[in-house]
Amino acid sequence: MEIDLNILNTKPKIVIDTKVNFPEDDLKKAGILSMDEVIVQGEIIQDLEEYFIKLNIQGKMILPCNLTLEPVDYPFALEVEENLNEIDENFKKNKKTIDIFPII
Repeated sequence: MEIDLNILNTKPKIVIDTKVNFPEDDLKKAGILSMDEVIVQGEIIQDLEEYFIKLNIQGKMILPCNLTLEPVDYPFALEVEENLNEIDENFKKNKKTIDIFPII
């Protein structure tokens, strides 16, 4: 999910409001039976030459119970606040783009 940060030259912030699905292979590797669409809302702002991202992430995972291995619903909600300049692997300074999928 690449975002062009050049938009911040004309707007004060980039608003993020999307739903994300994770690949089934990634879920299985993490021990997750399934996961509904994950709701991602937030914004990216620029302060001088630094970029900051604030995200609210909500969804529901279905995990195996540790005792019975029966499926158990596990709703989650978390907030992410990061300085994008400190996340080198996702932030391409020369292109001024960021892939936010690994952050989510």
